[in-house]
Amino acid sequence: MAVIIRWFISNDVQIANEGHVLSSVIDNCSRASMQLSTLKIFIFILIVDVNLVSAETFTVVSDYWCPYNCEPSADPEGFGIDFLRQAFEAKGIKVNYILRPWDQALAMVESNQYHAVMSANKTDSRLLLYPESYFSRSTTCFFTSNDHAWEYNGVKSIDKIRLGVIEGYSYGSLLDAYLDAHRDTITWVSGRNPLEQLIDKIKTGDIDVIIEDENVFEHQAAVHKEWLSMKTGYCLPPANIYMAFAPGHPDTKRYMKIYDDRMKVFLKGDIYKKIINRYK
Repeated sequence: MAVIIRWFISNDVQIANEGHVLSSVIDNCSRASMQLSTLKIFIFILIVDVNLVSAETFTVVSDYWCPYNCEPSADPEGFGIDFLRQAFEAKGIKVNYILRPWDQALAMVESNQYHAVMSANKTDSRLLLYPESYFSRSTTCFFTSNDHAWEYNGVKSIDKIRLGVIEGYSYGSLLDAYLDAHRDTITWVSGRNPLEQLIDKIKTGDIDVIIEDENVFEHQAAVHKEWLSMKTGYCLPPANIYMAFAPGHPDTKRYMKIYDDRMKVFLKGDIYKKIINRYK
């Protein structure tokens, strides 16, 4: 009888011991599983953080000058912005496009606050850096109401009218020199969409003539049908327009090469035509 009792006690102890071991194993496995899950979450968060930190962003600024550069996030945004996105996003570089009055946009890029300004010509700033490739050509024209008899016949003929222009814009060396010399007798405007301000001043009789890019005027006249009653007095020879880069930003040289290389490819192929055709 004592033998049987010892056998039961011995086996109970063994079973208890084995149960304790099994419980410990299960507990350890559970803790290991939790630790593995925690590790996976940590690695995921780390990857997300690294991606957020390493996401490269290129910021370009301009005023509203559609169809070259229109409203940010609009569809379409302007073919100058379309070219830029095609060039940079293919390299994994995010493009941030913002609007500012033109004189402010130039000053911000000249002081390296932003990477580049869209739709500049080489007379806009001597400080900015210009790539080899221009993305379009601009034809600057005089516009006036149909009932106004004035016609442009050299800069001296501007003395006979009240002219309105946009602050910070360059209209070519000849006109820029005249505007600088007659600054007090000319109406200057600035803002997100300064062309609308100039048209309003013609309607109210405050000015007689404005100067604007032909494509920009025609694009906005398609929306503001009453503008179609205005006529073109004279157009200057076309000038190249560029995306101009900040002179002292540490990444300017690299960014300008990426942009220039891609624009040369676009200009030779079908991409350029496809993008431009969206705005016709």
